[in-house]
Amino acid sequence: MKFDKIPVGIMSAAMLLNVALFVDVLIRLYQFRWQWMDFRGQWAICAYTLRGVDPYPITGVEPPIFSDIGVIQKDWGTSPYGCLLGNVFYGGFLPLEDAKMFFFIASMSALLLTAFFLYRHFRTTQFGLIATGFALFSYTAYGSIYAGNAGGLICCLLLICCLICDTSPIAAGVLLAFAMIKPQTALPICFALLIMKKFKPLIVAASIDLLGWLFVSIMVDRSMLGLLDEFWHADIGGGSQFSGLFTLLFLDSPKTAMLSSMIFGFAFIFLLMKRLRGVSTFERFFPACMASAFFGYSYGNEYFLLTLPIIVIARLVLTAEARREKCFLLTALLFVSMMPIAFTYSFFFVIERGMNAVMMLWLTHTFFGVGLIFISIAMLRADFRIDRSSML
Repeated sequence: MKFDKIPVGIMSAAMLLNVALFVDVLIRLYQFRWQWMDFRGQWAICAYTLRGVDPYPITGVEPPIFSDIGVIQKDWGTSPYGCLLGNVFYGGFLPLEDAKMFFFIASMSALLLTAFFLYRHFRTTQFGLIATGFALFSYTAYGSIYAGNAGGLICCLLLICCLICDTSPIAAGVLLAFAMIKPQTALPICFALLIMKKFKPLIVAASIDLLGWLFVSIMVDRSMLGLLDEFWHADIGGGSQFSGLFTLLFLDSPKTAMLSSMIFGFAFIFLLMKRLRGVSTFERFFPACMASAFFGYSYGNEYFLLTLPIIVIARLVLTAEARREKCFLLTALLFVSMMPIAFTYSFFFVIERGMNAVMMLWLTHTFFGVGLIFISIAMLRADFRIDRSSML
């Protein structure tokens, strides 16, 4: 199949702009000394768990129990099973500097593996290269790695899970189990699997996470319900986190905002997936990936999961025949792929002028979420058709 040169050129330019602007962002972050800013807290949580210490009560407490690990920074936390399974990402069994290298290698390997599975998924070699490009030339993936946040790596696991859940459901369940370390990112995918009645990955993932939770309970001598209570009452993010689409409506209650956003997200996924007909399993995850951006607690490190919607929209751009449809889809593609970079620059603008960066964070994330909802609904109402002969 031969694609129009103009849309392909615009997509290629967007990919290159992602990389170019990321280099500029790297320089700015280095000047602010923000590299690896998320890593140490998660590494310390994993390290203390491996030594049999419950990390929740000692978060932010000085002096540290183990001087070689140090203090777990205030506002840091993870799910109970994540205290153990997180070692796969953060390497709590290694010294801090070695763990950073471990994390970098794991993240880059996951990114390359995701690109490989995407390329293999598409029969058309030409579009396989485009899909791979959107994965490899993504600002969100590298930004997450630079911040020392496993969000990008977890999104890689979820994307691979979406690609292999039909052919290798057990392997997909294993990937999903580790991705559930960030439940706010993985739950939309779990819900989509539930709607599609693909129960095997969910059972495998739940079994692994429950087993990990049990092991943590034994290791730190704390009941499973006790760990859950500590996690629920942990002040993760210190009130500065984006708690989903309804953050601005419940400024005084982040948990209320998060629960409301999750309920809306579940409804959004359910209603849109019921409207999808005649599409592949990979495409059916479109609403879930879109919802992940406004579903709950997030700092934007998980935007790499939007690679799936970006690829689906790109495919539609290249197969749409009407000029009006093509222009709308191309605009949607640029919005989804480029807005995270715009948010980063707006954040720098606010920081450099001493303005309220937290409010800017909430406003931009809410605006992005509303935009994604509009794009999703508009695409379904227009009933865009995909050339089934050139896409799995």
